[in-house]
Amino acid sequence: MIGGTSKFLVDFLTRSGINFTYTFTDISSALVSGVKKDFAGLDCMRYATLDCDEPPPPEFIGKFHALVSTNCIHATHNATTSLANIRQMLRPDNGFLALVEFTNGMYWFDLVYGLLDGWWLFSDGRRHALGDIPFWERSLLAAGYKSANWTSGDTPEAKTLQLICGFNSTGGSDGHKQERQESRLFKRGGVPVETLVWKRVDDLELSADVYYPSEIEKTTALKRPIGELHRGS
Repeated sequence: MIGGTSKFLVDFLTRSGINFTYTFTDISSALVSGVKKDFAGLDCMRYATLDCDEPPPPEFIGKFHALVSTNCIHATHNATTSLANIRQMLRPDNGFLALVEFTNGMYWFDLVYGLLDGWWLFSDGRRHALGDIPFWERSLLAAGYKSANWTSGDTPEAKTLQLICGFNSTGGSDGHKQERQESRLFKRGGVPVETLVWKRVDDLELSADVYYPSEIEKTTALKRPIGELHRGS
């Protein structure tokens, strides 16, 4: 459903008695017109066409407290460029972007969406239209966001569709930093893993997967060897 996320958000904000203005955008003017009919009669709604591959119009710069994108940015040519264009529309002090993206590809995605030109638009170093969490974090930070965070969990579903947020503020507290570090942990084959950026060469980030022992391994004689990273002198 086109505008499905918007309908949920608008309904929730309305029921909560919050005074808000909601601007719906899409690259297709036909889709915008269709959604405009669905929301007819709501004074809080605004509509516009928007191409994330291009800089935003002047009237959108620094205007929005929050921007929401559902399964959209992966279909742009360059995720970092698109995210940087979007960031211009956020308030510089406390604006944030919420992306809903598939981060784990499935074969049927390519069988269905692989027939669409938009599935193959990317030219930013991705190996697939759907980027993983490290890709989205690198892209957000390279686009100028001060910090990034995302949802996580132990179930396959929690690793397939994730909410990824970019913030124009750092959050500031050590507690937030610790929470963010913990959110980078995931499991591969049942083993806790954390992906760390250990070196940067120009615009290229070199990452390493650090495997942590399970609770059972910590209490048994046979332990998985753990590599240590040392900073060179």
